[in-house]
Parts: sequence; C-alpha cells; structure tokens
Amino acid sequence: MKLKNIGKRSAAWVLSAALALSIGIVTGMPKAYAAEEPTKTIQILGTSDLHGRFDSYDYASNTPNTNGGLTQLSTKIQELRKENPNTLVVDAGDTVQDNMADLFLQDQKHPMFVAMDAIGYDTWTLGNHEFNYGSDMIEKLVKEPNMEVLCGNVYKKDGTRLGKPYTIKTGDGVRVAIIGMTTPNILRWDGPKLEGYKVTSPVEETRKAIDEIKEQKAADVFIGVMHMGLDNEYGTDDSTTAVAKACPELAAIVSGHAHENVPEQKVGSTVLTEPGKYGEYLSDIQLKISGTEGNYQVTDASSTTISMKDVPADEQLDQTLKPYHDRAVAYGDQVIGKLTGGDLVPETEIQGITQAQVQDTALMHLILDTQMYYTKQYVPEDAHFVSSAAMLDASANIKAGDIKRSDMVKIYKYDNTLYTMKITGKQLKKYMEWSASYFNQYKDGDLTVSFNPTMPSYLYDTFAGVRYTINISKPVGSRIENLTYMDDGQPVKDDDTVYLTSNDYRTSSKLLGDLFKDENVEVIHKTADDQIGAVRDMIADYIINVKKGTISNAFTPNWSLTGMKFDPEKRALAANLVNNGTLKLSDDGNGKNYNAKSITEKDVEPYLDQMPKLECKGTNGTVYTPDTVVPVKKGQLLQFTVDFPLSVDYVVGNGNTAQTSVVTPRKDGKVTYAVTATGAVNDCTGIYLDGKKMFMVKVAA
Repeated sequence: MKLKNIGKRSAAWVLSAALALSIGIVTGMPKAYAAEEPTKTIQILGTSDLHGRFDSYDYASNTPNTNGGLTQLSTKIQELRKENPNTLVVDAGDTVQDNMADLFLQDQKHPMFVAMDAIGYDTWTLGNHEFNYGSDMIEKLVKEPNMEVLCGNVYKKDGTRLGKPYTIKTGDGVRVAIIGMTTPNILRWDGPKLEGYKVTSPVEETRKAIDEIKEQKAADVFIGVMHMGLDNEYGTDDSTTAVAKACPELAAIVSGHAHENVPEQKVGSTVLTEPGKYGEYLSDIQLKISGTEGNYQVTDASSTTISMKDVPADEQLDQTLKPYHDRAVAYGDQVIGKLTGGDLVPETEIQGITQAQVQDTALMHLILDTQMYYTKQYVPEDAHFVSSAAMLDASANIKAGDIKRSDMVKIYKYDNTLYTMKITGKQLKKYMEWSASYFNQYKDGDLTVSFNPTMPSYLYDTFAGVRYTINISKPVGSRIENLTYMDDGQPVKDDDTVYLTSNDYRTSSKLLGDLFKDENVEVIHKTADDQIGAVRDMIADYIINVKKGTISNAFTPNWSLTGMKFDPEKRALAANLVNNGTLKLSDDGNGKNYNAKSITEKDVEPYLDQMPKLECKGTNGTVYTPDTVVPVKKGQLLQFTVDFPLSVDYVVGNGNTAQTSVVTPRKDGKVTYAVTATGAVNDCTGIYLDGKKMFMVKVAA
C-alpha cells in the first residue's frame, strides 16, 4: 500500500491555514493554532464472511444474485480508492467455504484469491470455516494469496504460527499496524481435523502484539481485523468487544463471524464495524490522523457500511473469473435424480416461519435416513440407533421434478462429516431437551410459534429412530414427551444403550464439548476418512445409487409440537395479517434470529372483522355445523373438506367411534379428511378440528 495525502484537500487546507495564520497575526491568535499540522485521512475498507462469493451468483440455486460478491465489491473499492488513495483493504475470513467454493480447493489458486489479489487486498485474516478441511488444506490455502495472511492465535504442530499476528503498512510517513486474530473456538468445532494445533486467546495475543509493536516503536496507528463477532460466543474473550476493552490502542476493528451488518459501534474510543455476510456490505472506516512523522495520532475515527445491492460488477474481473463461474454452473446443473409426489418441504403457511421449523418434513428425513444408511454398519444389528440433524438453512427445500447437484449445497450448505457415538438413554434425552429449547414457551393467547433469539435455526436438531412430541407449553428442560423407539415402540429408558449419529460440528462443539463433557462417551466411528465422508456427498450418492435416482416426498412423521391451544380462526387471521404485511414478526435486526416473539390474540384484536371462518363441507357441498349429525355405516369412509387458510390438526372426540385421516394435502386452504366409523350402532362422536367442534358422526346400522 502507498499511503498519500489527499492532494486537493491538503491544498485547500494549506490555503485556509495560511489565511487563518494571517488573520491570527492581526488578531493576536496564539502561535499554537498557527503551528497546527495538516490532517491525513486513512480509509480502511473491510469485508468478511464472503463464503465463496467470488462473483454475483448463487450456485446453490443457479441464479444471479446482485446483492454482493467480489466483482461488485471491486467496483465500489476502486471508486473509493479514487476518492482517497490512502486506502487499505482487509478481510476478516470465512472465505473459501460455501457456494460451491469446495469445488476449487485443489486448484493451484482458488478463485476467491484470484479475485482478492486482483482487487488488491492488503490482508486476509483466517476464519473458522477455513479450518473445515483439515490441517493439510489450510496450510495449502495460506500460501495461495499475494496478500498478507494474519492469524496470530493459531499455532501449528511445530509450534509456529499459521499466520502472522500483524503486519505494518507504511506510506506517506504513517505506519499502520494491522493485527489479525480468529475465534478461539476452532478446536471446539474442528478439533479432530487439527490434531496437534494449539489455539490461544485472541485478547492476550492482540495485547502481546500491540506491546511488541510499541516497544519497537514500529507503528503510529493500530487496527484489528478479527474473525469474531462483537458479542462473546462461548467465553469471555471470544469477541471483538473483549479485544477492544483490553486493547484501547486500537483505533478500529473490522469484525466478522456473526454475519451481522454493524455500521458503527464504539468501545471507548475504538470503532467497531462488521460488514454482514456474502459481500452484501463493505465496511468503510475513516481515520483522521494528525501530527508529524514519528508522532502521528488518531484524532477521530468513524465507520459505516455500504450496501452492494445493484452495484455494477467489475467487468474485467468478471471476465477473469468466468472459467471458474462456468465450471461451477456446469457442476451444479448436473441432474442426479428425480423427486416425485411434491416438494420436500410443504408450502409455508406464515411467511417468516418455514414449515421445517415447526413440523416434520420429508427433507429432514432424507438427511436423517442418509446419515443412518452410511453409518449403520458400525452399529450392532439389534441396537437402538438414532440419527440427528439440523436445518442448516431454514429456507432450504427441493422442488418436485429434477434434482440437481446444486440442490445438495442448498439443503446441506456445510462440509460436515459424521460421528457415531455410544451414549445412554439419559444422554439422548438431555440432548433432545437442549434442542427443544429452540422454541419459546407457549403462553395463553399466542397465535404463532416463536423461537429462542439466542439459538439460531442451525442449532435446532430433529431426530430419527425415535418417536416423540415437543410440548412447548412446558419450560425448557421438560419438553420431550412420549419418547419411544421406532424399532420396537418401547419407551426410552435412562440406562438404555443408544447409538447416535450426528455431524462433526454438533458432536465436537455441543455434545462432547458441553452436554456430554467428561461423561465417557465412546466415539465408535468417524466418516472423515471413509470413501464418502461428507454428508453432502452422502446425500447425492444416496439418491443416485441407493434410491436409483428417484425419491419421493412420502415419509412417516415421528415428531410433532404440542401444548399450543391456538384459537384456529384467530390464528388464521394472524397468518393472513403477517402474510399481507399488516403485522410483522419480531426481528432482532441481524436476520438470524427472526420471529423471536409470538403474534398474540391482542395483536389481531383490531382486525377481527377480517377473521376467516373454519368450515367443513361434505362431498355434496353441504356445510356441516356443530349440530350436524352425519350417519356413517360401520367401516364406511366419510370424506369432508376443510375450507380454511391454514392446515388444521384434528382431534377425534371418541376414538372408539370414529377415526380420521388426511386424504389430500393442503392446497389453497383446503384439506380433504376422511372419517371411518368404528363404534357400535348408534354411537355418536364429535369431530373436532384444532379444538373446535365441526360436526357429529353417528354409527349407522
């Protein structure tokens, strides 16, 4: 980097200073004012969590996305450089994972680095997802870019640092120290892949780096580029706020990891900013520098974030990257199978609450069944076997029709492998209760399910191999009910032996690292070294070779939410009001923890005149009322249609008299149900939908 004074601004300052000096002499103004030195402005442009977005394209959906990416960032960075040549460009990590980025890992140079080098990045701080691929790959990656690689708190097997703790860029007399650290939780998530590695406190290492630089008098200005969010994640020293408090010498910190858009936040005099994710924003830090060579000081610091939405792509860089783009598109376009029967996730009833978050789906069963298929050989034949998995992207789905390779990235975005463990029934319950804390506790008057704002959706696991209900009216820790094994229908007992398959991230961080810590859990197999080790690749192989290219959306549900006592009509009104924009789900502002508070009956009170009516109709069009008695011969099937904007759950008043079942799935607010009379002649029972009585069934002769 070559830092230069801004010519026009400096010239203007000289002119005004000369004028002021002449006025000062006339008016007797103090000499100190006349001796003031000109101010330099240093601009720091920061990115983070680019996750494979080397251009403006989403390879999972195989569609353009002009909300960000390096080709758009290049245009804006060039523009800002022209306005102020005194510019540094830095990145805070999570660069070569997601969006088909793994397709290029074996290339001599990854397209992300091709783009970043073309743009002229000064530094790159390693993110936690750089470590997903193990020690050999990370040591290859750090050698690829031309920019300085920073990571002062990760030590290799030989005791040397993986990246530099800092680098110093000098220009126009101003020496800027850039200090780079990553989250200390790497070993929590990828420990087995990093045998022999040591990760230290980023707070302590930053403090050490600043002291070393100060002792050598090697820099005038200190900034941090850290792959950590502003808030602590697991401990007390894994946030940039903690770094800023311990290191007030830092004028500014570019944060990452949390995927939050933070234009500016101050800790003391230190400015903190975070540019969101996927290149959607660019952090722009402005540092005002005064003084003389060897004695420069930051007199003011500010920051903002700039949206990349619809910023035109750098055409030259776009052409340079086109061969990589074409490879990714061709790979993603490969048809690997066909989905019949409908989408893997049903239509969303309330916008912002995807069905996979509140009900069992074929999508999760595809993932869970795949996991069990590829690990069952390591489990005793007669053992209780359970699989767990999360919706890594709450909006993920596969539509009916052709299944493409890109769909694998869509439904399983991370490069996880699997662990199979030997645990107890008690430990399984403990794990399931933790997962169920994803839901906020239901309260009377709630009309929607809401989610724990401290628990992102990728932490909510569902389970195969067992049946269970989640009673969200109960407090956290006592929600899992009716827990039985799928294989024999027996209740899960505390002292049972259970074999559990889960991904490496969940196992390393939450299970072995927290819930089961020091509980002597035996890991019996890891798929990392198998011929097919990654879950994403397993799913593709399962579709191609196990299911012979065809899968269905049919599945046997094994869990449900209970404890809610929604008024069905008011709930439907709430859904309509959210879907048309009249009411909004709560949002903590970062897009990760939306829907943190339920829509309530009080919220819909002003709109009761718009409330839809729950109606049942017979096949002849007759509207059934609570007083309607419909005679049904024993064993005869009676069909009726529910005309309602939401799917409804049914409750049979007397299970000995009638049984109900869904005949057709919901579409356009209508579901066809069937009643089969099973009782004695003249037995009569009410048919209830979501707790509301709809009509009576009488067993006829």
